[in-house]
Amino acid sequence: MRAQLQAVADGDAPADFDVTYSDVQPLWGGVTLTLDAEGRFARTTHGPGGRTTETTRGRVSSERVREMAALLVEIEAWLHHPTSRHAIPDEAIVTLTLRCGGEEATVWELHGDLERNARLVRVRDLLAVLLAVLTSDGPPA
Repeated sequence: MRAQLQAVADGDAPADFDVTYSDVQPLWGGVTLTLDAEGRFARTTHGPGGRTTETTRGRVSSERVREMAALLVEIEAWLHHPTSRHAIPDEAIVTLTLRCGGEEATVWELHGDLERNARLVRVRDLLAVLLAVLTSDGPPA
């Protein structure tokens, strides 16, 4: 997976590249953020029970796609780091799913560990920046 993601970071994005971050907790809802090789971005908000309440779509530049791929390489996002604790009741399990070059990897972290682990939270934060670009710069790039 490293080689395929590095190719995306270098500007040679396979058509099947996409990254999906989700912190949806079945009882309370959450958000799903998706970015693909073409720069298509989607943010879907889920309410209690998992029902979709809002979806925002747009496009970001190829530079932003490369920036995401570089971050995924830096944090070795395809490698799962097991947790040493049990989830607390109703705690969300955050997942990150990567598809690239015919490969797929899904890793997860407990929501309460995001800041301490400083891995998946970085992906979430960069995706939030991309959302801000969509909403503040007018028409999708």
